[in-house]
Amino acid sequence: MDFVDWCGTVLQTLVRVSQASAIAQAYGVDETTLLEALYSGEAQANPESKTATLEPHHTGAMLSAVEELKACGFIRELGENSRVWEVTESGRHQARDTRAFWRELCGTELDLPEQKQLLHLVNHLSEQQASGYPWLDYVANDDLMNGLNWPNGWVQYRATAQRLIDLGLARGLITSGTVDLRATYRGLVWETRCVRSRVFISYRRAPSEAYALLVAEKLAPYGMNVFVDTLSVEGAEPFPERLERGIDECDVFVCLLAPTTLESEWVRREIERAAASGKAMIPVFQPDFVPPDMATLPTPVVGLLHCEGVKINSGYVNEAIEKLARMIEQTWFARFRASPT
Repeated sequence: MDFVDWCGTVLQTLVRVSQASAIAQAYGVDETTLLEALYSGEAQANPESKTATLEPHHTGAMLSAVEELKACGFIRELGENSRVWEVTESGRHQARDTRAFWRELCGTELDLPEQKQLLHLVNHLSEQQASGYPWLDYVANDDLMNGLNWPNGWVQYRATAQRLIDLGLARGLITSGTVDLRATYRGLVWETRCVRSRVFISYRRAPSEAYALLVAEKLAPYGMNVFVDTLSVEGAEPFPERLERGIDECDVFVCLLAPTTLESEWVRREIERAAASGKAMIPVFQPDFVPPDMATLPTPVVGLLHCEGVKINSGYVNEAIEKLARMIEQTWFARFRASPT
């Protein structure tokens, strides 16, 4: 479990405890109650007190997550340093739909490669763990500068660090000659949860071009790089190299299926190349699509039709595209977590 997952666990626990207790709903969840709810199944029970025996890292991990949840506006503290918290409306929404906040955050742009390099180093060095519970520590100025070895040294480092701090992607302890940095929930989400999936859309022009362009437009706000070929005319030229390259470089292969789509030699070749490359494939069934006789189809096409897909119902196009976006997110994220880059 990394720190982003841990913050989700703490938030879900706060929501659950609040809903289960009228006192918690009225007065908030105190530190002791939250600790017991988080660690009751993990920590060693004390036979005499019947309460959990907790180590300092248990409290530290909880407070680190709480601080980040407060910074994001998901919870508020009821009184200065009271260590009593309640979940905000934004927090309840986040608990129901985690990726909505992530999508908004992922719109944040880092202009320079140095900003991404420093963010990656801070995230890597800041997160600590003990017994499977993570927290965030500050990383010393010298450790970061040594890890970067930038030619312009301190001037470049300070300017880059300030940019990350201004965006909320890192926290800083700034003096006249040093900037110690610590990771944040926002910065960790930006690096590890933002969907940067490359999507190839396969379609036959006559029955599906309007859908293809609409899907590409709707997927763009999710941070997806969508390849839609609008230049090629089937039969007018050999199978274009740019289509082969687009399939080879994509993370997810989406095929729009109308009644005549599978009659297209180019669409079949695109499906075959995607299958041969082991691409994740998602079929999108247009309203008038009728499944053909599987016995007449090549194996890769049969494989595509057996994949979990999305059906576009008349009048509910946006809903279908939203479902497609969630499926692409889940597919990309599962592969990213399995083999992070």
